[in-house]
Amino acid sequence: MRKTLRKQTRKIARAGQALCEAYDAETLHGLRVAIRRIRSLLKGHGKRRTRRFRRTWGGFAHVTNRARDWDVFVERVQEQFDAPTAERFRAASREPVEASRRAVLEMLRSKHWKAHLEEWTAHLERRSAQAPKTPSPDSGARSSSQLKSTLAKVDAAMALALQGDDDDAWHRLRIAVKEARYQAEREHGGDTEPDPREVIKTCKRLQAALGAWHDCVVQLKLLGELEQMSPEAARLARDLRPAILQLRSQHLAEAREQLAAQSVFGHPSSRREQQRG
Repeated sequence: MRKTLRKQTRKIARAGQALCEAYDAETLHGLRVAIRRIRSLLKGHGKRRTRRFRRTWGGFAHVTNRARDWDVFVERVQEQFDAPTAERFRAASREPVEASRRAVLEMLRSKHWKAHLEEWTAHLERRSAQAPKTPSPDSGARSSSQLKSTLAKVDAAMALALQGDDDDAWHRLRIAVKEARYQAEREHGGDTEPDPREVIKTCKRLQAALGAWHDCVVQLKLLGELEQMSPEAARLARDLRPAILQLRSQHLAEAREQLAAQSVFGHPSSRREQQRG
């Protein structure tokens, strides 16, 4: 865990420096992934300082949300619509896109960011110096237990998503699947069933479908913002909305198919719900 925390921290520091020099959508994505992985590792640790670090990392990640949302939307429009539509979109979205990126850069250049990174790095160094040279003999069993607990949370989230079939329920499933993948990647032994490698493969497939679905959900909200900006932006939003709605339905159908086909998650009752869906 300590090694992974240090590795992710180095990624964050490098990404932050690179973004300050030149904004890049993929670099921001890498920064966000590293923060998510740190927060996942810190989850469930009860110490006050650990909880504070996790909240602070979450606050920084929150600042990046809009920039990432707009980055993905700009890329999707460029890929899936004709050049004139893409140009209309770039012109209509320029103000919110630039504002969201400025917010990220202001955060990365702030005293708060620098002080947190320094405090966090010093904390990791102290923990490394105090840590035992050899791992605990029960570390494998503990990791196995944590994975089983995480899989149970996915089972519960999956049942709710299939039964309730609303955006909030599917979003909670998406987050649960992401957490299961992170936990499976940390698995180092034990008699865990199913195989962590199978968990990772299943999660990656589900993450692709659920992530694309969630992008559409977010983009429909962003279209609502565009509608309020100008008559031209409102016309553009009306032109784009049918295609985004169709993509949302397609990606959700794909996620449903993958849930029905996989064998890692779900109780028997959940599988019956899948067949009905």
